Amino acid sequence: MNDLNVKNQFNLSCVFAKRENKLQHIVGAYNG
Repeated sequence: MNDLNVKNQFNLSCVFAKRENKLQHIVGAYNG
């Protein structure tokens, strides 16, 4: 596996983590 591929996967997982975080915040705010 080359370096660029690893970096891309890392960036993808960061994006997904941020999206999950945002969802959790929205749900938390909605639930009060």
